[in-house]
Amino acid sequence: MKHLPRALLVIAAVNFAAALFFLAALPAQDGGRVIACIGLVVVHLLIGGGLLLRMNWARALMLVYALFQIAALATAAVVAILSLQLKPFTAWTATILVLTLVLIPFLVWGSRYLLRETTRALFVPPET
Repeated sequence: MKHLPRALLVIAAVNFAAALFFLAALPAQDGGRVIACIGLVVVHLLIGGGLLLRMNWARALMLVYALFQIAALATAAVVAILSLQLKPFTAWTATILVLTLVLIPFLVWGSRYLLRETTRALFVPPET
């Protein structure tokens, strides 16, 4: 078995860290947010574990999830900036802007990495 490239390990580690974050946030949630947090924990564990096992479905799931997150973060950032016309700068606005500035470049980098031909060759081809 070939060793995993460092970039793939970083992407998997970030997914495991995200799963731990949502798991830690679980006790403070209530109602539908509990279900959402559990769902996010499962998704991040599936992506991280699948990438470590070099499963093609995990690569596809990561690409779809990254696209969704980029769109959601960009929308949240626009809303946060536009809301400054009506209310003062808050910790929530700062959180959204910092997450956007950190996560969007990482998600774009990770997606571009997973789409490369050399990276695609690392993954298990689907059974025919």
